Amino acid sequence: MILYFLLMFCHLSLFSVVIRTLELPEEIPLIEAELGDNVTFMCFSQDFDQALVYWYKYRYGYMIHTIRMGSFGQFKEQFDNSRVKAMKKDDKYIILMITNVSKEDEATYFCQAGSSYNMEFVNGSHLAVKGPKNKPKSGFVKQSSNLELVLLGNTVNLQCSVPSKMNRCAGERRVYWYKAGSKSHTDILHTTSFSCDDPEGRCVYNLSKTIQTVSDSGVYFCAVDSCGEILFGDGTRVKITDIQCPHISIFGTLLACSVLLNVALFLARLRLKGIYTLCKGDVASSSQAEQLGSGEDQPNYGVCLIQIL
Repeated sequence: MILYFLLMFCHLSLFSVVIRTLELPEEIPLIEAELGDNVTFMCFSQDFDQALVYWYKYRYGYMIHTIRMGSFGQFKEQFDNSRVKAMKKDDKYIILMITNVSKEDEATYFCQAGSSYNMEFVNGSHLAVKGPKNKPKSGFVKQSSNLELVLLGNTVNLQCSVPSKMNRCAGERRVYWYKAGSKSHTDILHTTSFSCDDPEGRCVYNLSKTIQTVSDSGVYFCAVDSCGEILFGDGTRVKITDIQCPHISIFGTLLACSVLLNVALFLARLRLKGIYTLCKGDVASSSQAEQLGSGEDQPNYGVCLIQIL
């Protein structure tokens, strides 16, 4: 009989734990933090039996982990992580502190308090860590131009710029160039030089490439490895051209037209000069003949009609 009552007591205790657990509100508050920030979770526990306190961490697709547990204000570490600490504050709150948060800390955290026969979930909070994946990528990687025309054997200079103050992660930012051409594989090229003296606060990376064959043409992309994520530029198309410079052909055409115009003006001037001389001689001869024939002082009118067709 005593054993029966003990079993019934345990059954009712477990039933009470399940019922209290299901009373947890469906909506869990969201806490946003930047990479490297410190986060504090508050667990109000004044009205609860604090003989036992647990902090749980749940990530989607993973098992629930007990990260901190304690009794009478003394907490124990369930795994070695010096960035996570639990403590009691003002006899009202049990707080959980996470320093220098990372993407691995992104999860839902639950606080549970009670005794060995009555445990209750007090509250829960979801932590969202805003890293590079959550930031807009537009304008992060810029390439100097969309099209570059180059002759075979000449060198093309490509530029790629990124903000100098965007790298908040440890280590040096790595920048690569790769060409997506007609080949089945992709050519990976390393940046040759860079400078961070841009007035707009951007680091400029340069690549000099000699276009030796037709296969060197194509679209060249700038790839930036920042905080474990690769960001790409819009690409620069390198196209081989046969015209050295369009200004040379225009200048040559204008020069030829100028020479032809000067020659035409010179010939027209010579022609007009010859016609004027011939006309003047004819008028003088006609005047002399009339004076000799008449012997009288009469006015002489000489007319020279020039018709240019």
